[in-house]
Amino acid sequence: MSVKVFVGLATACSVFVIIMSLVAVCIIYNDINTLYDDVMDEMGEFKTVADDTWQRILLLHMHPSGSTDTTPTFSSLFARFKRQFQFPERCNCGPSAEGCPRGPPGPRGEMGEKGTDGWK
Repeated sequence: MSVKVFVGLATACSVFVIIMSLVAVCIIYNDINTLYDDVMDEMGEFKTVADDTWQRILLLHMHPSGSTDTTPTFSSLFARFKRQFQFPERCNCGPSAEGCPRGPPGPRGEMGEKGTDGWK
């Protein structure tokens, strides 16, 4: 085989590979843009659902009297409370006892570890 034929064949193969690579890049670029558009549409739908859910949470937040005089804050809805204050609005407990005598003392606890010596 002559050198001219070999160079021509190599050039033709190189041009073909370059053209196919450019076509592949265009297809990948189009796929990425389509994915971006789909994700943005889904994010818009998610934002709508999230906003609607937040509005429902705000509407369901009622005081024990049933009025909605004040708008709840984020911390009043999601703050961490001690167990005794977890659901004060829904407690059907009677009035707390007042003036009860003190109960018996509990058992003694275990002895603690010995402390470190001080400075001399």
